[in-house]
Amino acid sequence: MKKTRIVTVLLAFLLIFLSGCKHDVTSISKTCSSPVTQSSTGSFSAQKGDKVNIRYNSKVKSGELKIQLIDPNEKVINNFETNLNGKEQVTINKTGEYTVMISLYKFKGNVNVRIKE
Repeated sequence: MKKTRIVTVLLAFLLIFLSGCKHDVTSISKTCSSPVTQSSTGSFSAQKGDKVNIRYNSKVKSGELKIQLIDPNEKVINNFETNLNGKEQVTINKTGEYTVMISLYKFKGNVNVRIKE
C-alpha cells in the first residue's frame, strides 16, 4: 500500500513537470549527398505575443540554401543565416498560421530547423 502511494505521488510530480516542458511545434531536417532542388515547409499556429524559439544549423557543401519564417499573410518576416548553428527567439505579432520554409537549389549538405514554443 505504501509503495503504491509513493509511486502515485512520483507519477503526479512527473506529469506536472513534463506538462511545463517546451516541445517542438515543427521541424525540418534534410541531408543531401547529391545536388537537390526542392522546397520543404513546416507550419505552426501562434497567437499574437507568443514567443517561439528557433534553432537552426546547416552546412552547405555546394548549391544554395534559404531558411525563412513566413507570417499568415505570406510575408517573409525572417531570413536565417546559413552555414552555421544559431538560435533566435521571435515574438509573434499576428495571430495565425506561420510557416518555416527551406529552399534548396542544387544543394549538397545538411540543414536542420526546430521550432519550439
